[in-house]
Amino acid sequence: MDNHLLNQKLINDWYDTYGRTIFKYVLNMINDYQEAEDLMHDVFIKAFTYLEKGKVIDYPKTFLYKTAHNLTIDFIRKQAPIKVIKDFLFRKKAHSSLRSRISYW
Repeated sequence: MDNHLLNQKLINDWYDTYGRTIFKYVLNMINDYQEAEDLMHDVFIKAFTYLEKGKVIDYPKTFLYKTAHNLTIDFIRKQAPIKVIKDFLFRKKAHSSLRSRISYW
């Protein structure tokens, strides 16, 4: 059996073993079901790519959790500017509606 097929089998085995817990870990960090699912899949794609480069993963659970953590932190960082803008716009809108209510008094 060639390396590509062995890597596929290995990733499938890891997915069956760790996929659910990796998903829960990511979901706990971001509280978004769809994004957690996408990030969980990205973890296994990253692991497969790593194996395809001829590298060895001695401790798959550790590797997968560390990868999940890093990908999720990157996701959160990318979302931060969007959240800041939304918060700013919401506050500005709330502030202006409050101001209009006060001016009626």
